[in-house]
Amino acid sequence: MNKNIEVVEELDAEAALAKKLDAARKEREEERAAQAPKEAAPVETPETQQDPVPMMGLDEKELLYEGLEKMGCSRNYLVKMKERHGTIIVYPHEDGNWFVIRPLKVKEMKMIREIVENDAEKLNKEILESAVVFPKLTEETVNELPAGLPDLLVNMISRLSAFIPVELAFTLSKEL
Repeated sequence: MNKNIEVVEELDAEAALAKKLDAARKEREEERAAQAPKEAAPVETPETQQDPVPMMGLDEKELLYEGLEKMGCSRNYLVKMKERHGTIIVYPHEDGNWFVIRPLKVKEMKMIREIVENDAEKLNKEILESAVVFPKLTEETVNELPAGLPDLLVNMISRLSAFIPVELAFTLSKEL
């Protein structure tokens, strides 16, 4: 894939998520207009910054970059994603498919939850489509992944985004 196209696709990812949100909102508004009076729009919350993940050795990073370049993901694209999102994680899955994920921001997660309402399966698919940097996933490609892998990736994204259970957060913390 052309490097410029990859960068443009990622830069448009938030716009695509916003379009999905708008479409979901319009659909719900039409349903509500037919059934009940209009409701007030939800209030936006500020974005939060994420803590960086521990660093790895330079040689390991070079091997990851080389491996991903062989799969069609350019180093330039990955550097831009790292600059934009602060942290990106590479998960080399056992079947030869590697996944590059990024954290989600509170604003993005709020938009995703609003799109899917209370559908847990749809929530996981939207999280994967939004936070997997490489390869780009769609609803169809998510359905083709090995069983268990979507849940694993969603859990990794959630933890990277600091959306983890309070009990786990306490086990990871240290008392002074």
